[in-house]
Formats: sequence, structure tokens, C-alpha cells
Amino acid sequence: MKKIFLAAFLPLLITSCSKPNKSEEVYLEKSDMLTGEWTKTALMFGYYNNYDACMEIKSALSEKFPDLKYRCTPK
Repeated sequence: MKKIFLAAFLPLLITSCSKPNKSEEVYLEKSDMLTGEWTKTALMFGYYNNYDACMEIKSALSEKFPDLKYRCTPK
């Protein structure tokens, strides 16, 4: 669990400290299994393409936790 967390979020810490980008900020959201409501889980910013970064993290989380639903939405 710690490895997936570090692999997914360490690049966020590194790139968010680098030069700013022109890509729109994107939320990673998780669906609540009971209510079906979407909860904002993380905010992607600082990447050249925040949506692509969000999709990569979504893919890794979906692979690790196949019963949970994730999506990427603009801020």
C-alpha cells in the first residue's frame, strides 16, 4: 500500500515545485460505494498535462483497487 501511494503521489510533490504550467487543474475523484456520490480525493497541478497525470494515477489505483471507481474532472 505504501509503495502505490509513493509511486502515485511522489511525482506530484516534485513537479508541483517546478515551473508552472498552462494545463487546467484536475481533480481525482472516488465514488462512494454506498451512495454513489463522487468525493474529491486529490488535485492535480504542476504537470505539463494535469489530465494525463490524473489518468495515470487513476489507472494505478483502479488496478490496485478494482472494486472502487475513480474519475478525473476539471476544477
